[in-house]
Amino acid sequence: METFKDLSLNKFEDEALLLEKLLSEANFLSNPLIESNAAAIVSACRSQKSKQTKLDAFLAEYGLSNKEGVALMCLAESLLRIPDNKTRDELIQEKLSHSKWKEHLNKSDSLLVNAATWGLLIAGKIVKPKLQNDWLEKLITKSGEMPIREAVLMAMQIISKEFVCAASIDALKKLDLVNKAPCSFDMLGEAARNSTQASNYYRAYEEAITAIGSLNKASKCKHGISIKLSALEPNYFTHKQSIVISKLVPKIIELCRLAASLNVEITLDAEEQDRLTLSLLIVKAILDDDKLKNWQDMGIAVQAYGKRALNVIEFMSKEAQKRPGIHVRLVKGAYWDYEIKQAQIKGYEGYPVFTSKNHTDLNYLVCAKKLMQAKELRCKFASHNAHTIAAIHNLAVEHNKTVEFQRLFGMGELIYKNAAKILENFPEVSIYAPVGAYKDLLPYLVRRLLENGANSSFVNRLFDKSLEPQILTRSPLAKILAKKNRTSFLSNPDKLFNNRLNSQGFDMSEKINLDELTKSLKILGNQSYKAKSLTTLSITHTDVSERKIIGTSKKLGDIQCLSKELPQALSFMLPSKAWQTTDVQKRAQVLQALASALEKNRDQFLYLLINEAGKTLRDSIDEIREAVDFLRYYAEEANKLLQSSTSLEGPTGESNTLAFVPKGIFLCISPWNFPLAITCGQIAGALVCGNTVIAKPSEHTPLIAYELIQAFYTAGLPRDALHLFLGTGELGDTLSRLPNINGIAFTGSLVTAKKIHQNISSRAGALIPLIAETGGLNAMIIDSSALLEQTCDDVIRSAFGSSGQRCSALRIALIDQSIFTDFWELLTGAMKELAIGASQDFATDIGPIISKEMAESLKIYVESMRNKGNAIFSLDVPEENSHQWVGPTLIKINSLDEVNEEKFGPILHLLPYKTSDLKTHLEAMQSKGFGLTLGIQSRIEGKEKLVTDILKVGNTYINRDTIGAVVGSQPFGGIGKSGTGFKAGGPHYLPQFMDEVVITTNTVAFGGNADLLNLEEEN
Repeated sequence: METFKDLSLNKFEDEALLLEKLLSEANFLSNPLIESNAAAIVSACRSQKSKQTKLDAFLAEYGLSNKEGVALMCLAESLLRIPDNKTRDELIQEKLSHSKWKEHLNKSDSLLVNAATWGLLIAGKIVKPKLQNDWLEKLITKSGEMPIREAVLMAMQIISKEFVCAASIDALKKLDLVNKAPCSFDMLGEAARNSTQASNYYRAYEEAITAIGSLNKASKCKHGISIKLSALEPNYFTHKQSIVISKLVPKIIELCRLAASLNVEITLDAEEQDRLTLSLLIVKAILDDDKLKNWQDMGIAVQAYGKRALNVIEFMSKEAQKRPGIHVRLVKGAYWDYEIKQAQIKGYEGYPVFTSKNHTDLNYLVCAKKLMQAKELRCKFASHNAHTIAAIHNLAVEHNKTVEFQRLFGMGELIYKNAAKILENFPEVSIYAPVGAYKDLLPYLVRRLLENGANSSFVNRLFDKSLEPQILTRSPLAKILAKKNRTSFLSNPDKLFNNRLNSQGFDMSEKINLDELTKSLKILGNQSYKAKSLTTLSITHTDVSERKIIGTSKKLGDIQCLSKELPQALSFMLPSKAWQTTDVQKRAQVLQALASALEKNRDQFLYLLINEAGKTLRDSIDEIREAVDFLRYYAEEANKLLQSSTSLEGPTGESNTLAFVPKGIFLCISPWNFPLAITCGQIAGALVCGNTVIAKPSEHTPLIAYELIQAFYTAGLPRDALHLFLGTGELGDTLSRLPNINGIAFTGSLVTAKKIHQNISSRAGALIPLIAETGGLNAMIIDSSALLEQTCDDVIRSAFGSSGQRCSALRIALIDQSIFTDFWELLTGAMKELAIGASQDFATDIGPIISKEMAESLKIYVESMRNKGNAIFSLDVPEENSHQWVGPTLIKINSLDEVNEEKFGPILHLLPYKTSDLKTHLEAMQSKGFGLTLGIQSRIEGKEKLVTDILKVGNTYINRDTIGAVVGSQPFGGIGKSGTGFKAGGPHYLPQFMDEVVITTNTVAFGGNADLLNLEEEN
């Protein structure tokens, strides 16, 4: 449909151009009555400050502009769901002992806030490690930690109650609220991670709709419900659209039919911008349902911070012309920081949201104007901003439109009471009312605090007397026009790094992109691929062998390897003089040219990564981006490092300069699990320093290596500077013995690295460096303060991404026993949603193991653990994939002694631990000698030091997954058994490919020390 195509094309519209369109539509905001009415509302609220809600008072005192506000947010987010007291105490001590609670004492008009501040002040002093006051020392000896913990818990519960109108839908019947104002009830909870959660959410919505239907019969008010589509289907992603259509659409239609039969209004909540097009596809399916043709109580929430908000309103307006009565609830949006970060991480061409709050505010009001003009649409406006309220009321009067305002439960009462007094014929105000238990409150709570507690928030500044009402209520139009420079204060995602372009991503969330890629890959599949060794030397090839598409019997291409008899000339090969003497800037230009070529020819490498290496689409995209990042980063680093020599200090009459020179010939041996990125990174690092490179890629992925080397040549590299030799591991072993190589870069197994090390020691010639990155027994520590849903996501990505075939993959998870059962259930449920299948299918999560032999060895290992009595959870593999696929597997262990080597596949060992035994387990982990990656999942910042003081690893990741290190941001490499040398993608990587030389010159020998003789005269 044309509408969905426009939605996709407008996703990253240029903000400056879009702003000009908005400004041309915003003249209605020049009406001085709007700002004067808004200022009057603010003045009225300030005169009645004591009448504000407890929640408004809390946000006014504890915003996010001070350390105390952040500490409270963290406590409220974490404390209520931590099951064990020791971790609760740790969190309380960390958050309360270093904050300045005294500065907030008796500053609020709210008794609750002042009482809470007193409690936090005392608690904060008590839990400090060093106590200064005798009375506090006596108090703590009498009370101990438990009363402090219980007091803080109670305070957090009181705060949390202010955010939630009821713990359950049944409890609503007892509330006076339901007879005073219409409500849109929000069943607390976030996106489902598994089918069990999705089923629970479905039942909760079903029960809520039934209960609200009863309320509506008994009440004068008409209540509705807000529904999150992501709560009903864990596979709610565009690349899994077929699953969404078959599973989610029938669910939401059934809920809508139930709501229609009970006279209950449904609003579909807005979610991430990456889900917008898919969400509207579902909206279209609901509106087209035969049994819902006459239903007029359905609508959606539209986020004004999204650049496509006007497109969505246009879509809804067209649909409303077919069946009047549907509604739009306009909100500003609650995931802004998430949207910005994701656009940067994914390398999008732009941001899907506005980067300025003023731009969002302006778009909100222009969207409001469009809604007023859409006669068939019912309009609802969610805002706590006095200017926004005044502007919308003015628009409604002008267009003779009946509208509805909406406020959050526990907030905004004072604003709307005064708005109703000041603005004539003020419309009805409904309430967005969350319902649920404390454990489900957390994400909602954080969003509300971020929205309303930030420095730029109207709510946060409402009672700030240093800010005149006229300033606070100034129109966004006036603010924007007053700025000469209207460009974004945020650089575009491609400018994320100061000195280099960010690699281009691929937006998998838009079906139009996936469809175009499908066509491109189909064309590429008609090509014939061939690979052979590439060198300026005279060599002999083996006979042609056929290369199959991984996991199938279909032909992918033809391969010719280097004959086992290495040519004698190889032992006498010299470095390329032409390349060695090429200026570093020109060498860097070759890398830059190749980076651009990889992005231009992205689809060809995607095709090969998917079909030869068995990578999923997401992993293939990420690998191409990593290769591009390596090229651009090393080009910039080389320019910084090699542009000039370094002058060293010394005595007068003497000059000392240090410079880098190429080592000569580097052997680069790369693995199959990152056949493009690591191969490219090793070669680029060695080449840009002026070395000649012998590339020996894995025997499993020769086609990718061949295309990459050809791309190096096309980018301007002399052919005698880079030689590609294809063959088995035996070839790599032989090459590592060559007497004329000056260094080796290797990524692979520890066993192979040790063999290369032995070859280096026994070969003729000089001692040479080995830059080795090997695997690891990578662990993740999960304490009881961890947010389980986030941890579940991170564990699945870390352990099962790339089918576990990453050296950084998670192998052992140590989980606090107090949360182990809950986490096991959540994790196993989420694993059941993983799609095992061919890598060519974009919906696949788990692709093939690199070879049948490796797959079989992994299966044997799992079976051996089962025979030992370990509890095991493993996904079944479809029959057609049984020969080369291994289902994601969990193995519960009782001791770390049970795991001593890396199993390179989707296998994760889980160890429940007692909090008191954590140190012992960490020491046992450290004794194994590996040190590549480490994950820590905890809301206690001090936990990092406790863990890393014992576990020494190259890369530690806190509250995120342990894979996908970004070049320049997370330089990657291990210590101990996990590698040697400086980190790839880091500032110290390139010097390993060079020798340092120092030239000392006795300048006096050239005619005396004129500088010294003239020194006194100059002074």
